[in-house]
Amino acid sequence: MEASNRIERERAYHDQRFATETRLREGKFYRGARSAFRLYQDSVSRLAKDTDVLEYGCGRGERSLELAHLATSVHGIDISEVGVSVANDEARRRGLRNLRFSAMNAEALTFDDDSFDLVFGSGILHHLDLDASLREVARVLRPEGTAVFIEPLGVNPVLNWYRSQTPAARTPDEHPLLPRDFETMRSHFSVVETDFRTLLSVGAVAAPRESQAFDLLLGWLERVDKVLLRGPLRWQAWFCVISLQAPERSASELAPGVGHSRPAN
Repeated sequence: MEASNRIERERAYHDQRFATETRLREGKFYRGARSAFRLYQDSVSRLAKDTDVLEYGCGRGERSLELAHLATSVHGIDISEVGVSVANDEARRRGLRNLRFSAMNAEALTFDDDSFDLVFGSGILHHLDLDASLREVARVLRPEGTAVFIEPLGVNPVLNWYRSQTPAARTPDEHPLLPRDFETMRSHFSVVETDFRTLLSVGAVAAPRESQAFDLLLGWLERVDKVLLRGPLRWQAWFCVISLQAPERSASELAPGVGHSRPAN
């Protein structure tokens, strides 16, 4: 019952968010996370070429729409029917036939096993039951597949204080990732690679946007972050870019007709 209530709270929040954006005030801080999002987006674009792709938590589908010219097929899922409706309308408007968006619970995907070469998502895992969602991601990935996520971390006390002061900008059930959550990842995937980004660089937002001062300050702070986040301070980062390699399958799991399969949505 609690899981069902949590999912409904997430659905209601994101339906409202995609109808009337609620995070505009926080948007300026994301400029300081440029390095993290560039790394994430570059990784997704590289892996999406000529593959079958799932965007896990697609929202309005902006990233999936950008990948249409690279991937063989792209399917986006989101808990919000509002976001999915906007995404499907835009795909039809652009005449993109290799895209499809569906309203779906990320913790109980309706896809068959081994459906995708790449699963990717931005700020989605920390809204979910991590064990259940990662089990589903591992299930729908093909044996040589990769999952790429960018997620906020929940260790830095300054970030956590700010979160406590801005409850309207987040759902009551979200949980920025902690070190123990990466152990959960390792229980589902054979390889877990992490790249911690954005600590001091968020301070660049003090400089005027689209100015030379901002670019110079941000570039310098990103270089400092690169050094600081190699060691124990890495858990103080705002974001982590995560690459997960699908677990190796046994011969019985790879045999035709064996394994977990769900009807296609």
